[in-house]
Amino acid sequence: MASSFLPKMFTRSTGMKMFRQCRTTASSSDKVINGPRLESNISRKKHQLKETSAKKEHELNVTENSPSWINQLNVHGYAVVPNVLAPPQCDHIIDKAWEWLAELGTGIQRNDSSTWTNDRWPKHFNGIIQRYRIGHAPFVWQARTNSNVIGVFEKIWGTNELLTSFDAMGILRPAVMVTDLEHTSSWFHTDQSPKKEGFHCVQGVLNLEEASIEDAGFTCYPGSHKLHTELFQRNNDYDTTMDFNTISKEDLHWVERDKGLVPTRIPAPKGSFTIFDSRLLHCTVPAKVPRENPRWRYTLYICMTPRAWADKNTLQARVEAFRNQRMTTHWPHHVGLFPDDLDFPMLPKFELGDVGEKLVGLKDYSGNQLILEEGIVSDSDFTPHERPAL
Repeated sequence: MASSFLPKMFTRSTGMKMFRQCRTTASSSDKVINGPRLESNISRKKHQLKETSAKKEHELNVTENSPSWINQLNVHGYAVVPNVLAPPQCDHIIDKAWEWLAELGTGIQRNDSSTWTNDRWPKHFNGIIQRYRIGHAPFVWQARTNSNVIGVFEKIWGTNELLTSFDAMGILRPAVMVTDLEHTSSWFHTDQSPKKEGFHCVQGVLNLEEASIEDAGFTCYPGSHKLHTELFQRNNDYDTTMDFNTISKEDLHWVERDKGLVPTRIPAPKGSFTIFDSRLLHCTVPAKVPRENPRWRYTLYICMTPRAWADKNTLQARVEAFRNQRMTTHWPHHVGLFPDDLDFPMLPKFELGDVGEKLVGLKDYSGNQLILEEGIVSDSDFTPHERPAL
């Protein structure tokens, strides 16, 4: 039987009450609670990846049969995979996102720009909404379980046994009306801790609307993923316990002056999937003003990694996060939780389906339901251990 969310109806009045509480008490300075971390020297006794993906530990494997975007990901640290969703699928998700915004109860109306103000808008970080349980909305799960989305990560990792992040949605309002990006200066960052050397993770940004070089969108230093170890060796002021580290102006000057890399806006067609190595220096930049088309930016953040990389405690933590509709960071194989929203109402229940249950960790890839009540989460003998710090 497919799993469903706990029923607790989300009404306009309760939404408004909780929205105000969240804006008052939830702070962007809240620290992410880190769970079990990714570790190295991977044992492949039982949950073995395909041979083609394990030629060299912690490096992306590229063969003559790999799609061209795999090679681009390897060389430049990012790639744009086209036609992952059809435009009507994107429009459906956008419509559902607007329904979700209206259900917050703050008076947001899609056809009334006067309601798109900061006091009504959900709390966000540079347009990225990481609270309000949006990562567990049915329309977000529909995107995660899309076969084309999953297929991208299957090609990256060489296995169809994956786990997904419970990640965020991005909505950037037109810059001519309101500035969503809190950082008017650079906030280039990396999403991989200095403790994690080499290739560990690929993140994905599902583009529900076209993004030209004039629009708000993904910007990076192509090739900077190859400087990850060297960058942190030359500067030990960064927090090695955190995956998210904003890069200093001095180090960005080093990247540009000494390494010859240039920050580049990456255009993306509607329905495409921008994927990038977590070591890559990147950020979202505001739209240029003025511009010909004051487009909105709608994105979903999706990341998947091999299920074999998650130990029993991680699988248990993932199931608990799912059942409580908690939002996580992009790392599926260790659980970092964003702050809960003060009993923000649970979203209405819905049937997750077989694919979704496997991506959560509720069911293994043999179709067996996990017996959490007895603490039996997995029969895997995979025992990871942490890579030493630099």
